[in-house]
Parts: sequence; structure tokens; C-alpha cells
Amino acid sequence: MLSNFIINRICEKIKDCLNESSNICKNLGVQSFIEIHTPKNIFENRFLLKFIEKNLEQLNNQIVIINDSVKSLIIKQKEFEELKIKYSELNKENSKFKNDINLLKDELSKTKIKLEELQNKQKHEELKINKLEIKKDVKIKPEPLANDLIRLRDHLLVFKINAEGDALKVINSIYKEQGKILKANGVEPIEDNGLFNPDKHTIIETKQTSDISLNDNIFDTVRPGYRMGNVVIRNQEVIIYVSDSNN
Repeated sequence: MLSNFIINRICEKIKDCLNESSNICKNLGVQSFIEIHTPKNIFENRFLLKFIEKNLEQLNNQIVIINDSVKSLIIKQKEFEELKIKYSELNKENSKFKNDINLLKDELSKTKIKLEELQNKQKHEELKINKLEIKKDVKIKPEPLANDLIRLRDHLLVFKINAEGDALKVINSIYKEQGKILKANGVEPIEDNGLFNPDKHTIIETKQTSDISLNDNIFDTVRPGYRMGNVVIRNQEVIIYVSDSNN
């Protein structure tokens, strides 16, 4: 028969193993159903063996549970590592997408600036066209002084009809001087010769000619025209040649 000391040591060791396995199960998050069996009389060999057998069976079951849990943890650890790798790859992809988006934003911003520049340019061109259209449709009025000089020149033309000698010379001199003054103030006289142009000439009378080459050419000026810049403010009133062949 075993000594009491040895029996007590065996019981204590078995209890310690069972308690340790129970703690391991708790740490692994596994439920442990352990009931430590204590023999009625551990000093009898048959009761001791029964005690050892029951508790060892429990311990063995606990070991199986722990092994399964460890295997499950290993699998989960591998899955976790794979997820970490995927997460890292996704982060890289996300960074790349962010860079691409930033590049697209930059391109969009540049395109927007170019579009605004084109729109501003188009508006500027439209304003220029509108101004040209206004100049065509609206008669520009000269300054009051220029108007007075134009009327005075028209009167001098009437005086020239009957003037002779020195009087005609004086009238011609004043007439030319007034033309220079008008031109210096931005009003240029139109006193063309050559081919008739309806944009700046108005026909007052016609003169018959047998010379076909003179047809539609200016014979004489009744009243000069005037322009300010490129805008005609009064057409030149003219007499033009008309070929006999047109009759």
C-alpha cells in the first residue's frame, strides 16, 4: 500500500493539472466542465485508482479541447495575417486611387481655367463684333465745332459757284484750311475720285458718256462726305458717269 504522503502528492498534482487546464480553456475562450472527483477513501488503492482514472479522463478531454482550440487559433491567425496583407494591398490601391483623383482634379482645374479663358476671349470678340455692328448701324455725331465747320464748308461750296479771281482763291484757301482743321479733330473729308462706292457715296445726278471705261466713275462732287475713323458719318454726294450703252 502507498504511503499517505505519496497519495496526497498524486491527488494534488492531478488537481493542479485539472485547474491549469481549466484556466487555459478560460483564456482560450472555451467552456470547461470540470468536476474534480475526490475518492471517499483515498487511502484505499481501489478508490485511489478510480479517482485517478476519472480525473485523468477529464484531463485528457481538456487536452483535446485545448488542442482543437489552438488549431482553431492558428487558422484564425493565418486568416488574420492574410487579411492584414489584403488590407495593406487595399491601402496601396487606395493611395494610388487618391493620387489618380488628385491628378484628375488638377487636370480638371487646368481645363476649367482654359475654358474660362476661352469664354472670356469669346466674350471679348463678341464685344468687338457688337461694337463694329453698332458703328455700322449708328451714325456717329461729330463735335459741335466740327458740325459748324462742315456747314461752313457747305456754304463756301455755294459761294464758289459764282466766285471769280481773287475771291475764288480766298474761298478755296479757306475751304482747304477748314478741311485740315476737321482732319486734325478726327473728322476726315471724303472727296474721292474714281469708281462709285455705295458705302460712302450718294448719287445726286448722272452724266452721260460714250466712254464705257468711265461708267460708274465720279464726274464731280456736289458735297464732300466725312468719316470719323472707319465710320462714315456723311456720304459724299456725287455726279457719276453713265455710259450711253446702259440706256
